[in-house]
Amino acid sequence: MIRIEGWPRTLTWSNFTVVPGRPPGQDKYATIRCETNNHDLDVGREGRIRFVENLVIGIVVATQDCWVVRGHEAPALLNHEQGHLNLFGAGAHVLKSRLEAIRENSLSRLSRALNEALRDYDGQIDALDRQYDHETENGMNSGAQTRWDARIRAAMEGRASLF
Repeated sequence: MIRIEGWPRTLTWSNFTVVPGRPPGQDKYATIRCETNNHDLDVGREGRIRFVENLVIGIVVATQDCWVVRGHEAPALLNHEQGHLNLFGAGAHVLKSRLEAIRENSLSRLSRALNEALRDYDGQIDALDRQYDHETENGMNSGAQTRWDARIRAAMEGRASLF
């Protein structure tokens, strides 16, 4: 069984370090860093076929890299940052489905297929995350943010695919 840990969850400003001003080179008022931490992999076997029997896909908020500029702790900005986390969580469900479908006739082929699926996911989620920031202007474009909120919600509810 492949399961997802660490999501869904609701962010609060306590997940962020308050900083006095934007760090050098930054054009936004807050940032969050999400990542996946996959662990507890067990391989199953049916005859010659190998597959993932157990795996935990952990959705992690790297709080040491999350910050907000003092005075900008607004609900709309927190909603935007929540969108980043929800993209990773909804994306993890896509990854879960992909990993569950992998069947190979050797451990080496299974390993290659899993690594390829993980690399593809990383590339897709990173590109989608950058697109989200670009189109919403880091949450400052309320119309675009509303459209993305609906897209993310649809993916979370299984009514649409992210990728």
